[in-house]
Parts: sequence; structure tokens; C-alpha cells
Amino acid sequence: MSPGDVFGLLSGGFWSLTYILLIWVGFKHKTYGMPLFALCANLSWEFTYSFVHPLDGWQEYVDIAWFFFDVAILATYVRYGRKHYSPHLPKWSFYPNLAVTLGLTTVLIYLGDRLDRDLADAYMAFLQNLMMSVLFVAMVLQRGSTEGQSPMIATCKMVGTACATLMVTANVQAGVVEMSEAGLSLIQFVGLACFACDVIYLALLLFFRRRESAAAQ
Repeated sequence: MSPGDVFGLLSGGFWSLTYILLIWVGFKHKTYGMPLFALCANLSWEFTYSFVHPLDGWQEYVDIAWFFFDVAILATYVRYGRKHYSPHLPKWSFYPNLAVTLGLTTVLIYLGDRLDRDLADAYMAFLQNLMMSVLFVAMVLQRGSTEGQSPMIATCKMVGTACATLMVTANVQAGVVEMSEAGLSLIQFVGLACFACDVIYLALLLFFRRRESAAAQ
């Protein structure tokens, strides 16, 4: 088994655990744990690369599993999302807002896929992962608590993304994947930026957890 395969399996495992924990914690806390735009982008990406333009090998089956994980996370948003919905927007706009966001991300993924059928999935996956990392930080700061989130979710996301970065690097260096030096540099930079945001997210969750524990005593 090549280093790229090892990192790929680790990334898939940690990201699968991230999704499972988001579903479990979401229903447990009666809220949702993934920001809406990130959730819609994930759903669009996984639908595209599971059913429209499936990837080769085991990745296709992983993407299908992740798609249904995201459907379950979407269920937590539909059921509990009004709790954190903007008070500045009318209540009736909840579902239209969800539909417009999902439609927008679907079009973005579709257009991005048309740019480069061989590498668009990787570029878009990393860029939306960075967006997700930033939105997770924003979400925990907005809520000011660990509601719908946990340090374990943050850790699994951080490790899963780091392993994905190492997987792409190893595969390009081994000649398994053809990617320009500029493309690899972009992936590595975005992966590093994700790691930095994920560390901040984890630190914030640990801070709020300690504060919550102190308040409960």
C-alpha cells in the first residue's frame, strides 16, 4: 500500500467520523453542527461526484456514504435550524433561503467541474474545506458555546483534512496524479490554511467547554 493510499484511508476514516459525530451531537443538542453554506457545498460536491461524475475506485463509494451522511446533517438543520436563524429575516424565508443556498452551491460545483474534469474535484474540495473551516470558527464565536459541536468533531476534521493534503502531495510526487507545481502549491497552501483555522476552532471549543464546566459547578 502506497503512502497516498494510507493517507487517503486515514482521511476518509476521520472525515466519516466527523460526519457521524455531527449527526449524533446535532440530534443530542437539538441543533445543527455544520454551517449552512458549508453543508450545501458539501451536499453539492458529494452529489456531483457520487452520481453525476463519479470518481474512480473506492472514492466513489466513500462519496456516496458521505452524501447520505450530509443528508442526515441536513435533517438536523431542517428540524432545528430555526433556533439560530437570523432574527432580521422573516420566518417564512427559512426554506427559500435553504433552497437558494443549495441551488447556488450546486451551480458553483457544476461550473467548477466543467473547468477541469480531472482535477476540479480536488481543487473545489480543498477550497470549500477552507470555507468550512472559517465558517466553523465563525459559528462557535457566534454561539459562544459548544452547542452542536465538540472538540472531537474539530479534531477529526483537522486530522482528516491534514491527511487529505498529505495524500494529494504523496500521489503527485509518486506520479499517481498529474498536477502542475502551481496546482500542488495551491492545494498545500489551502491545506495549511485549513489546519490553522481548525486549530483555532479546536482551541475555541476547549475554551468554551472549560467555561461551561466551570459554570455548571
